[in-house]
Amino acid sequence: MHHIPIQHYLDNVWNKEKPFAAVLSWNPPHPPYDLVPDEFKPLYDHDHKYRPNVPEEMKSDPAYVKKFTEYYAAITGLDKEFGILIDYLKAHDLYDNTTIVLSADHGDCMGSHGLYGKNIWYEESIRIPLYIHDKDLESGKKENLVESCDHLPTVLDLLGITPPETVEGVSALTSDKEYAYLCMLPGMPELVEPYTQRGLDSKCFGWRGLRSKEFTYVIDNGTKPGAEQKRYLYDNINDKYQMNPKVLKKDDPICQKLDPILKGYCKAQKDYFLFDREV
Repeated sequence: MHHIPIQHYLDNVWNKEKPFAAVLSWNPPHPPYDLVPDEFKPLYDHDHKYRPNVPEEMKSDPAYVKKFTEYYAAITGLDKEFGILIDYLKAHDLYDNTTIVLSADHGDCMGSHGLYGKNIWYEESIRIPLYIHDKDLESGKKENLVESCDHLPTVLDLLGITPPETVEGVSALTSDKEYAYLCMLPGMPELVEPYTQRGLDSKCFGWRGLRSKEFTYVIDNGTKPGAEQKRYLYDNINDKYQMNPKVLKKDDPICQKLDPILKGYCKAQKDYFLFDREV
């Protein structure tokens, strides 16, 4: 059996007389993709099933096909390592008395909409896995909107612990949000500097949005000074690959309804995003 950090912790560090809490943060699937073990690559080097929103020219690009293969091979490698951990817990009679959470911080477009990365409001980027095993939970799938800040209060709720007042989020076991708040601002030095040179605060730019169970609404101020503000509405039920957004003007009734909600989120976060800029 392989030895991964949590196995080492449980074998050599954990005080067997007390409960334990442990976190394992994996890097994959993440660049550099070519470091994925060769054993997983053959699973994805043929019969590629690309999402409909991947441009045709990318599908015939050898560099993209290579990244695609390595990316999904890395996910399979991660699945194997997670399985090793589950097997360990079962072999040591810990599985049924342990709360296990598997999640991530973001997704990647990996070709969808012609993009590779994460800094975008598309589903491929913002939707992340959240799997929870707990003996008191029934098997099944919940359709709740869950944000990253909700992970901690959800786990504490499972453990019967009241979250501190300083915790922002809510338990997904007892709350069902109407909207999830989306936020991206220019943060890399090469993106911040052009704003600084013009006397602008880069934190007022980027994009903000709302994700409901039916739609995604985005106000995009861009990541370069002078970019035109744009507003988009995506129908995630009838256009699940988000290929046909509705472009809105700020006086559209939809914007008039959703802007105050989004402004409320921003105010609570002390987010000074510019809603009313013209250019």
